[in-house]
Amino acid sequence: MLPSKTSQARSRSQRGLSIIELMVGVAIGMFIIGGAIKLFVDMFGNNRRLLLETRVNQDLRATADIVARDMRRAGYWRGAASAINVAPGTVPLANPYSAYGAASTTSGSIAYAYDRDGNDVVDNAEQAGYSLSGNTLYTTFGGAAQPLSDPSTVRITRFDIVNAASSVQWFDLAQHCPCVAIAASGTAGGCTVAQILAYPEGHASRPQIGMRWVDIIIEGEAPSMPAVRRQVVESVRLRNGQTRGACPA
Repeated sequence: MLPSKTSQARSRSQRGLSIIELMVGVAIGMFIIGGAIKLFVDMFGNNRRLLLETRVNQDLRATADIVARDMRRAGYWRGAASAINVAPGTVPLANPYSAYGAASTTSGSIAYAYDRDGNDVVDNAEQAGYSLSGNTLYTTFGGAAQPLSDPSTVRITRFDIVNAASSVQWFDLAQHCPCVAIAASGTAGGCTVAQILAYPEGHASRPQIGMRWVDIIIEGEAPSMPAVRRQVVESVRLRNGQTRGACPA
């Protein structure tokens, strides 16, 4: 007895998926799973990169702030008032610490000094500086060096102090000289005519103070991901200005 048409139709509907349909379904499923995995990996990588960028930037900023705060004292001298001659006939004293100011720089290092004991002599304990060795920034004080940065957290790749000698703005101090001040008021006082005429406005020998600005440039990278690089630039005005010239003798 032959099966009826209804039995044949029921038999065909219960055969399930063919091998081609199964392979297409598996391929679509793998494509979706692969996309989800890639999305997760990308999100994880982006989060890790963001954390590294934040850490490198914070460490570089903290290092630059430490260098800037200490460099502001470069060239400090307790007897700075003696560098401008306020008594006619006397020779102004030179700042013994000026030679160790921000002008003493090379790529990757800076050396300076400031007065700590008031003896007008640059002692070993008064000398300081910073230098880059390998990928670590070192601070030097009194001849002893110690690491300022941790290479396991951030590798310093550049340390420079720029505009140390060129960015000096000079301000006139002649109004503090007795003869110049008296001449400006219209009275001769104890000044001679030669003294008054020798120091006209803009004269190169008039006492001046120079204000200096320097830029601290520090670059670094993450040890585990060198592609994560950051640069920090800190502009600093040195508080202890250079002096030149003198009051008329």
